[in-house]
Amino acid sequence: MKRSALFLSFIIMFFSINGKVIVQKDEELSIQYHPYLEMVIQSIESGDYHQAVKDLQKARDCYNKKKEACGFLYPDYMQLAGLVYMEFNQYERAENAFNEVLKQNPERKNILLFLGESLFRQSRYKEAVKYLKEGFEEGKDKPSYFALRSESEKRSGLTNDAADTLRTGIKLHKNNPLILRQAVVLFAENGFPESAAEILRNNRKHITESDSLYLYIAEKFIKEGSFQKAVLILEEAKIVHPSKESVAEMLAFVYAEAGMSEISGQIFKKVAKSNPEMAFNSSEQFRIAGNFKESLRVNRFIPEEKLRLKQKFMTYLSMKDFLRAYSLSFKLIEMYPDDDEILYHFA
Repeated sequence: MKRSALFLSFIIMFFSINGKVIVQKDEELSIQYHPYLEMVIQSIESGDYHQAVKDLQKARDCYNKKKEACGFLYPDYMQLAGLVYMEFNQYERAENAFNEVLKQNPERKNILLFLGESLFRQSRYKEAVKYLKEGFEEGKDKPSYFALRSESEKRSGLTNDAADTLRTGIKLHKNNPLILRQAVVLFAENGFPESAAEILRNNRKHITESDSLYLYIAEKFIKEGSFQKAVLILEEAKIVHPSKESVAEMLAFVYAEAGMSEISGQIFKKVAKSNPEMAFNSSEQFRIAGNFKESLRVNRFIPEEKLRLKQKFMTYLSMKDFLRAYSLSFKLIEMYPDDDEILYHFA
């Protein structure tokens, strides 16, 4: 089962020393050592959340009968219960549990972060922002805090606040890939692809698989009609990720959109060596560029016969070689009599 982002930052660790199990507490959790909740923690640590539920039930049964005589305080129980509820996607119950802890122990400020995440999971983003802001001192040492808070602010329509949160996160956690990736996406999708490109360019060695971010920024440049900027970011991506076909393909498409068909055809031709489907694009771009010899040469590698013959037919027409185009059209009509496009060009 997938653990929540902040949960991973706060979970209690166990260590075996001289055969005795002891608890190394995160000082923010402040849960004391005792048998019942120790079993819950052990189940959580092993990833057995179903067992954790059973252990929590045993603890609750004991508390209902003996209260503090069971060896733990009720807020400690509720805090662990909230974490387990989070793991089972029961976010409303988790919220109630965390609120109960905060009600009884207002000094446990880390609960603000758990509350923020439980509200985020319920799509109650504005409320999540409120608690996450209050929990800044407890969360500032954790990159996941800035990622969650900025996403909450973004979904609340507070784009500028989200950007400021990520800037603070980058300042406090230099080179952290989680915050850097989120910053690139945030700036790109909100109309600042150049800022996104700058963040990526300055920090790419810290971001794994950055090719997807390059493509995302390029898409934003294309959307605003800045083909030259799209070409520049993709050329950079091609240098950083020379083996990524997706980068080369998009670069070829952008060159085509920008009217640089010859360059587009050359790139598609290289990509077609490993992805034959791109041979058509290469041949077509060479045709548009007027490089008919290269268009016909690449045409041979188009895997689909119908597409190959139609593209060759169009190249003959562009060459004004009407005799060969006329001859080929009969073959096309015979093979594909219902293709209106072929009939149109034949006429």
